[in-house]
Amino acid sequence: MIELTDATFATETATGRVLVDFYAPWCGVCKMLKPKLEELKSVKVCMINVDKWPKIAIEHGISNLPTLILYQDGKEQNRGTFDLLKELEGK
Repeated sequence: MIELTDATFATETATGRVLVDFYAPWCGVCKMLKPKLEELKSVKVCMINVDKWPKIAIEHGISNLPTLILYQDGKEQNRGTFDLLKELEGK
């Protein structure tokens, strides 16, 4: 998984299908979700720590953690958490 920053977010999400995990290190559910994300093969998976990079979280309207956003060529396609993960896993 790729750890994003303010400087790399736009570049990493610009091409292809990219799933971004908006998380915080103190979030218990975020920690539980990480192993499942590491297993995904159908998309590029990236993470962004909202405590370190709050500007990106605000720009994307993140109000709950964890939040997963699926991008296609830089445009948001879907948003969710476990429901989106199940969809990507094909379950």
